[in-house]
Amino acid sequence: MRFWIVPRATYNRVDRFNLQTSETIERIARLHAMALNAFADPTVATRFIIRSHPELNSHSPFDTALTDLDGRAVEEVIERGLHGLRA
Repeated sequence: MRFWIVPRATYNRVDRFNLQTSETIERIARLHAMALNAFADPTVATRFIIRSHPELNSHSPFDTALTDLDGRAVEEVIERGLHGLRA
């Protein structure tokens, strides 16, 4: 999954990522941590992050969270799941 956000060539070439890339990496890490907290199983949490979800227009949380605004939509899906709520 590492090279889905940052191309391998860029990853090998740079010492520091630009602000946008850093924010995207942080957002994905935060959402994965939220999923780990929600599911308490790393395999299930990772599966949730990479598989399509009906509340995200059948996109995966990973693909959806590549922008800040859409990342918040993923957070809401996780929070609703924690509280047993539906959209």
